[in-house]
Amino acid sequence: MNVDILIFAIIALVIAYRLYNTLGAVDDDSALVKKAEASSNVVNLKKDQYEVEEEGVVIDEEEQRIVDNLDEEMQEAVKQIKEIDNNFTLKQFLQGVEKAFEIIIVAFVKGDKKTLNSLVNEEMSKKFISEFDNLKKLNRKISIDIVAMIRNVVDNIEINKNIVHISVKLTSEQITVVTDKNGKIVSGNKDQVEEIDDVWTFERDLNAKNNIWRLSYTEN
Repeated sequence: MNVDILIFAIIALVIAYRLYNTLGAVDDDSALVKKAEASSNVVNLKKDQYEVEEEGVVIDEEEQRIVDNLDEEMQEAVKQIKEIDNNFTLKQFLQGVEKAFEIIIVAFVKGDKKTLNSLVNEEMSKKFISEFDNLKKLNRKISIDIVAMIRNVVDNIEINKNIVHISVKLTSEQITVVTDKNGKIVSGNKDQVEEIDDVWTFERDLNAKNNIWRLSYTEN
């Protein structure tokens, strides 16, 4: 066999082997294309998706991007929090806020005092429960459907002694409807999606043994 042909044959085998390991076995070219197109839409949710190693130090690129968008005063506050709690990241905090937002809204709609008391401070819990009770006295029922969370951005960070407050601007798409005792709509539109901006502030005692954040203030 000609040496050149042998070399090309070996190269072809290596390429084919790598394709097989990357995409798996395929029956024809069209299947290969479909699999490649499908894989391009897959998002890697593993932790290392956002991390790079620089001189032996692992850097979370997404966390760094969030911090870089803050002003100097807030960046210094984040540094202070991390000095006390080296597991704290704004990325994880914002993910938690998004979940808490939905859970608290659902708890308010249901009048779930136990859940509210576990996620908001005493003052906010009283406000939520009072609003729910007022609606109940008027024979009104509120329904809030969170269609989508569009974005969440750190709005402010303050540290007063050992208490830290982080305010987050949450933008969501919601359908809000209020009905009477007969189920008739008295406010809102079940077919209308509204974009809502809220600013929710969460607080935490940095000296406490737990790392629980509780909602302490809301505005929209």
